[in-house]
Amino acid sequence: MSISRSVNRRAAVVGALLVASVVASLGPATADARNRDPVADIMNQAKYQRSRWGLLVTDLATGKTLRSLNPDQYFVPGSNAKLFSLSTAWDVLGPDHRFTTPVFRQGTMRGSTLDGNLVLVAQGDLTMGGRTKPDGTVDFTNFDHNDANALPGFGELTPEDPLAGLNDIAAQVKASGINHVDGDVVIDDRLFTKDTAQNAQQPTYPIIVNDNLIDITVTPTTNGKPATFDYRPKTATYTVEGTVDTVATGSPISLQATTSPTQPQVIIISGQVPEGWSTPIVHTFQVEDPPAFARTALIEALDRAGVTVAAPATGPNPDNLLPPTTSYIPNTRVAAYVSPVFSEYVKLILKVSLNMGANLSVCLLAVEQHQTDCLAGLSSIADFLTRAGIDPGGVALGDGQGATSNDLYTPETTVDLLTYWTHRPDFDRFRATLPVLGVDGSLAIVATTSPAKGHVAAKTGTLAGGDFVNDRAVLYAKALAGYIDARDGRHLSFIAVVNNSPLPPDPTTGVLDANNDLGAIAAAIWNKPKS
Repeated sequence: MSISRSVNRRAAVVGALLVASVVASLGPATADARNRDPVADIMNQAKYQRSRWGLLVTDLATGKTLRSLNPDQYFVPGSNAKLFSLSTAWDVLGPDHRFTTPVFRQGTMRGSTLDGNLVLVAQGDLTMGGRTKPDGTVDFTNFDHNDANALPGFGELTPEDPLAGLNDIAAQVKASGINHVDGDVVIDDRLFTKDTAQNAQQPTYPIIVNDNLIDITVTPTTNGKPATFDYRPKTATYTVEGTVDTVATGSPISLQATTSPTQPQVIIISGQVPEGWSTPIVHTFQVEDPPAFARTALIEALDRAGVTVAAPATGPNPDNLLPPTTSYIPNTRVAAYVSPVFSEYVKLILKVSLNMGANLSVCLLAVEQHQTDCLAGLSSIADFLTRAGIDPGGVALGDGQGATSNDLYTPETTVDLLTYWTHRPDFDRFRATLPVLGVDGSLAIVATTSPAKGHVAAKTGTLAGGDFVNDRAVLYAKALAGYIDARDGRHLSFIAVVNNSPLPPDPTTGVLDANNDLGAIAAAIWNKPKS
């Protein structure tokens, strides 16, 4: 999900799980309740009176259009844009692609001592083992920690160790015969240039450890007493201090995490949490220098594995020590971490609408073109759509996540993409990456009691921004696009999108209402697709 860079404090709550809506000008409901159209009823609600809707439902077996509204017009997609960036990355890299992050020794060996440096060459591995389950799949929670600050109290952590990949690498270094590094450890992050163009608030780097976040978990105690807190991953880069007050049950959650003005390695957590909260409340802090953070974490992992390093663990990444990118010699490789297959990363990104992952996919597409500017990867989307027989003019994107109102798509182009997937041999794997209505991901809490639960697999889309004239937030985009296994046995592709819906004073409530509307629309289509 995406939130506009112009969003105000209140709009920022709109955050992360979201779904989308479908409906409008299909005509007013009839007076006869037996003939009422529930889709039109939702579209025609007063809260959508200034909004514009797009809708397209297609029978996958016959290609017949079952419902249509403004199918060839541009709409702002929000995170529906991820369908295009991730489909392209899947096609170019392949669903079974694995990222291999190597470590090379530079210098000479003197017994078990390396007289030189260890260099980890970052390859754009999204999780570096930090979410990998024993069976090799990638874990996720329905309310990802990336969205914890936008949706206070909803964020959940996976149980896996965020440092798992670095620990694995450290053990391999030890097994290679190195016990001491009489030099330094360096992160080679030259795969692509640090990318701020797609998301200035959360830049994309070739090296990613725990999504480059520090997770702070706050547990309320009793009203009037300090809450307790813990954090992960623990490295010498940061410690967490501060005081969080426990306040009365029902009070709002309010947390802030900033570095100390005099001690940049100290994160100060402050604010309040309500008594009676059943689980720890997650709040995140964004790592300010990911290469330096990863270097420290790797040096500490080496120490745990029994490999000492002469250089201090903290401090900047000494990239001045990096050799030419073409100078790495295979027989000097002392470790390599191999990721799960790429389809598992796509599942993570689409299930929870992981913005960093979508933007990273664009960077990886640029690398495939031998470019280091991430935005160069966007041209691959047009190439992919052309190969797929889809008009690339039906989509206009400036990023992988769907972050601005400059991103555009048409319902026709989106349904064409969804239909294209059904003709591929890996369609079932792709469909399994989408959130499922009432079951998981960004659709987990939508339509949980509906008969349509479990029968809709679709990508959500949300883009919100601040309206400073009226002191409110506006949903620039709410969208839902994917597949429905209808009650009558038909298999459908569909998209429903609404643009420009003002939110009520409590934007969280407004977004959740839109989620419910979306679920009701998807359920209505499941129940009676129309012809």
